[in-house]
Amino acid sequence: MLRRMLALSTWVVVPLLSLMPPAVQGALALPGNDVPKIVSIGADRGPVATDREQNLTVVLKVPDRAAFDQAVESLYDPASPNYHRWLTDADLENYAPTASDFASVKNELAAQGFTVLSSDPHRFSLRVRGTVGTIQKAFQTELHSFEYGGRIYQAHIAQAQLPGEVDGLPARSMAWSIPSPASIGIRFFLGD
Repeated sequence: MLRRMLALSTWVVVPLLSLMPPAVQGALALPGNDVPKIVSIGADRGPVATDREQNLTVVLKVPDRAAFDQAVESLYDPASPNYHRWLTDADLENYAPTASDFASVKNELAAQGFTVLSSDPHRFSLRVRGTVGTIQKAFQTELHSFEYGGRIYQAHIAQAQLPGEVDGLPARSMAWSIPSPASIGIRFFLGD
C-alpha cells in the first residue's frame, strides 16, 4: 500500500502520513465524506482566523483509477514486464485528468479568489494560496484547529465542495490538503 502511495503522490501523502499520529493514519476521512478523522477524535480549539493566509494543494483524481492502480501494481510485480520500471511522462499522460477538466478547476479556483502558485505538468495538481476566509467560502465549509496527542491540526468540519463550473465534472475530480501550524497537511477528496 505504501508503495502505491509513493507512486501516486509522494510529495503530498508520504510526508504527511509519517508525521501523523497512528490513530489518524489510515483513516483520513470519516466514512461517506471527506471530513478528516481528526474532527471526531481531536479536541476542537475553534475556528481558524479567516484572514490567515494558507497554501492549498488541489489534487485532481485519476479518471481511470482502476487502470492506473493496475499499472502501478505492475511496477512491483516480479512477474510483470514492467517490474522495477518507472512510469514515463507518456504513461502518466494516459492517466492524467483532461486538459479541459484541469483548466476548469484552475479557472474556478482563480474565480474564487485564489492565487495559482504552481501546477503539475501532468495536470494532477495545482498549488494555490488564499486566506482561510477564501478557502471556507470556496469550499463551503469551515476550518477549525484541533488538538490531538499534544499537536495542533487544522481540518474542515463539514463536507467540502467546490461549486461553480467544476461542480458537474465527472467524479468531482478533486482533493485538497492544508498544512497545519505543525506543518502537517491532511489530504482529502471531494465527491465520490
